[in-house]
Amino acid sequence: MNDCGTLFRVTKSNDRIALGRCFVFLICWLMPTFIISVCPAAPIIPRQATEYQIKAAYIYNFLLFVQWPEPNIPPIEARPPKTSPPDRGQTITIVIIGKDPFGDAFKDVEGKLIRYKKKKLIIKRYDHYQKNITFDHCQVLFISSSERKDLRTILTQVKGKPILTIAETPGFLEHGGMFRLLEKRKKIRWEINQTPVKLAKLKLNSQLLRNAVRVVQIPKLPVKRKPNSSNDAKTPPEKKFTRRTVTEKRMVK
Repeated sequence: MNDCGTLFRVTKSNDRIALGRCFVFLICWLMPTFIISVCPAAPIIPRQATEYQIKAAYIYNFLLFVQWPEPNIPPIEARPPKTSPPDRGQTITIVIIGKDPFGDAFKDVEGKLIRYKKKKLIIKRYDHYQKNITFDHCQVLFISSSERKDLRTILTQVKGKPILTIAETPGFLEHGGMFRLLEKRKKIRWEINQTPVKLAKLKLNSQLLRNAVRVVQIPKLPVKRKPNSSNDAKTPPEKKFTRRTVTEKRMVK
């Protein structure tokens, strides 16, 4: 079984257990000792898979473990006549900006329904960043290392939007990126910056956080303070006495 399409395949019933086992399988495959018995529901990944076939498989699996907010689609009566609803609810789009390192790694899943999401996967590619490019139509943005000089500009453009940003560039998280793919002990792993994820209102499955090599909050989000108790909130402010107040009291006596 040497087809790289097996990287994307899950052979189990439609439930969260199968997804979890598939994800655990990918982790196991990256470990020094591979134990197939731990992941019985997962496919056999070909050993000759290239670096970017593995990274493509990770990005595809990230789709299964990230929840996006519901798209803001106007009701039928609010739309202009003779217009159809946008397809944001029926597709998930990955945009690759810059030099595409994946080649044909997505060929087995591009244009097909994503398992458990029931949405078609669309891949769009841009050779390099331009100011007139908008990313509002995509759910995932992979920023190639070739766009390092425009990294800050791109991340500023998508800040707070429900777009999962992924890159390999060192310092990506510190610049406001969400996921960084990296090589650790000759294995492909990932690290996560939770601050932009929360600002974008994306929800990550706990397995993504648990298996990341590093999870940070850059910058740290302010902590919402809660009153110590209901009694503290109802306590009236302490009354301040002035010299005039004391003099008036003496005159009354």
